[in-house]
Amino acid sequence: MPAAPPSIRPYQTRDQAACLALFDGNCPPAFDPTERALFERYLAAAPADFWVLEADGAVRACGGYGSRDAGQSWELYWGMVGRDWHGRGLGRQLLEFRIRHLQARYPGVRIISRTSQYAQGFFARRGFVLHRVAEHFWGPGLHLYDMSLAPA
Repeated sequence: MPAAPPSIRPYQTRDQAACLALFDGNCPPAFDPTERALFERYLAAAPADFWVLEADGAVRACGGYGSRDAGQSWELYWGMVGRDWHGRGLGRQLLEFRIRHLQARYPGVRIISRTSQYAQGFFARRGFVLHRVAEHFWGPGLHLYDMSLAPA
C-alpha cells in the first residue's frame, strides 16, 4: 500500500520537540550548536508564518519566513529537513510552498535566504542569487551566504 503524499500544515506548539530533533540531526554541519537556543525560543513563541511537512506520519521538515525592511523583503527562516530524508524532494516542496505563500500574500516581494555553504547550492538551483559571503558568520567554519530571489 503506497504511503500518503507529504503534507504541509501550520506549526503548532506540539511540534516543538520534532522540530528541535530536525535541528539536532542537522547540527553539525548545517547549524552551529549555539543556534539551538535561538531556534528553541523562536518555536516557543508559536510563530504564525512557520510550517511543518509531514511524511509517513511524522514531521520530516520545517521552515517559515518573516518580514524585513518594513515588509519590502521577507526572509526565509529555519528551513530544514530531517537528515535521513535529504534528497527526497521535501526541502524543495517546502521551499516552493513558502515562496508561493509569500508571493500570493505580498506580490512583487523580494525573498531573502541567509544560509550557509551547505545549503547555498540548493537555493542557487532554485533561482536565488548570491550577494555576499561572510566567513565564520554562524560559527567557526560556518559561513553566511546572503542570497535573494528576484520578485516574480
